[in-house]
Amino acid sequence: MHSSSPEDSARSGAVSISASEVLAGTLFQSEAISPPQLNLPLDTRRATHEFFRKLTVDWMEAWKARDLPALDELLAEEFCYVSRRVKSMCVGKMEWLRMAVELYSLEDYEIDFLATRIHEYAAVVVYRLCLFVKPNHSDASEKYVVTDNWALNSHPGGPRWQTVSRQLLQL
Repeated sequence: MHSSSPEDSARSGAVSISASEVLAGTLFQSEAISPPQLNLPLDTRRATHEFFRKLTVDWMEAWKARDLPALDELLAEEFCYVSRRVKSMCVGKMEWLRMAVELYSLEDYEIDFLATRIHEYAAVVVYRLCLFVKPNHSDASEKYVVTDNWALNSHPGGPRWQTVSRQLLQL
C-alpha cells in the first residue's frame, strides 16, 4: 500500500477527502469539490412526484408512438437498461432505442406508481408495469416492478431531467 503526504497530493493535483468530511456531509463544502453548477432557481430544482410520474408516462407514450426524438430527449447519453431478458443483462441508450423500435411494438401499458424519492439533482421512481408488447409468444401481458433513476443533466439548451437507468424485475 502506498501512502502519500498532503504535500504530494497538492503537487499532483489530487483531491484529498477525509472520511469525516463524507460522514459529516461536508463533502461539497470543500473548496476542491463542488456540486453541479446548474444555476437554477430553487423551485426549478425541486420537481414534484407528479412531475416524475408525467415523465414516466411521457416515456411510455413516446415508445408506444415510436417517437425516437422524444425518446432520445428522455434518455441520458449514459443510460443503462438492466434486465434478465437482455443477453448481456445491461445495454446502453442506442441499443435500447434499437430494441424498442425495431424488435418490439408497445401496444398498451398500465402503471401503478409505488414510490418516488426526489433529491436536488436526482430522483428514483418505482412502479409496477404491465406491458402489452408484440411480438409476444402468448396473449398474456408482461408484469414487472421497474426502477427508473433520473438525473438533472446540463445541456446547451438548458438543464433537463433525463433517465440514467431503468431496471426491470419480472413478476
